[in-house]
Amino acid sequence: SGEGIENCYVQGNSYSGNYCTVHSKEYELDRFELPDREAVPFNSYQIGFCPDNPTTTMVTSMGCPFRCAFCDCHNQNLQMRIAEKVVDEIEAIQKIGIKSILFQDELFTLKPERVRQICKNLIERKIKIRWSVKSRVDCMQPWMPELMKEAGCFNIHFGIESGNNATLARMKKGYNTDKIQRAVQMVKAAGLACTGNFMLAYPGENEIDIRNTIAFAKGLSLDLAQFSITLDLPKTELFDDAVKSGRRYGNPWGEFIKNPERIDLVEMFSSELFTPEKLFDFLDEAHKCTKTLYNIGESK
Repeated sequence: SGEGIENCYVQGNSYSGNYCTVHSKEYELDRFELPDREAVPFNSYQIGFCPDNPTTTMVTSMGCPFRCAFCDCHNQNLQMRIAEKVVDEIEAIQKIGIKSILFQDELFTLKPERVRQICKNLIERKIKIRWSVKSRVDCMQPWMPELMKEAGCFNIHFGIESGNNATLARMKKGYNTDKIQRAVQMVKAAGLACTGNFMLAYPGENEIDIRNTIAFAKGLSLDLAQFSITLDLPKTELFDDAVKSGRRYGNPWGEFIKNPERIDLVEMFSSELFTPEKLFDFLDEAHKCTKTLYNIGESK
């Protein structure tokens, strides 16, 4: 209905239009009611990447304290649920028959002690469920992979982004390719799967740089790699720089939201050195030589 969700997060909510959009000033995640997963056909959510199904998603934190130039996650207030509440929800998920969880936190491992508490709580309560998290290569401590695996973790996903140190510096990632390699090796040595994101054609990159990233991704022997062509996303330093340099003007994302059928996303590509066709060729090249969602199960 146009009124949105009844009594949704009562503190400071507002509703707009007929889209059931809810804006809440409530940032204390542990005050939210647990989602009613039995209200949807949860058995239908089968993810080929997960070792057991059905699968659901879950959030234990919001926001990120880092300041990557291409990302807007730092615009959110950083909030983290307490470990006991997290495990309570995991237990409720297990009780209805869900077998795997894909955590959607931008940075699950930000607080090492919270990671330890969640894992030990899962082990002590004998909760058997498989789960995957997102992390940064500089937010993994040596003890984490083995304890996380014991608690049910099967995969750690890194935002690797580039195989070029100069690009990583422009992205303001805060680490280099050596750090990436060590983190991936640490995760895989514990017997966990390791997956990663990569951005192609970041501003300032030439063809050699793009192919370096593809070769770097292949050399990491990831269990799954995800590639994207760099976009100037709103509320990011990358977008602001594009406006300052004259590469962007007006409000293209606002126009896209209002008229998605009239604006092609290729217009949002950051690189000015290559045609959209050439950029898609790079993407195809990356998919052909690494394990991706497009060729999962094929030998590489």
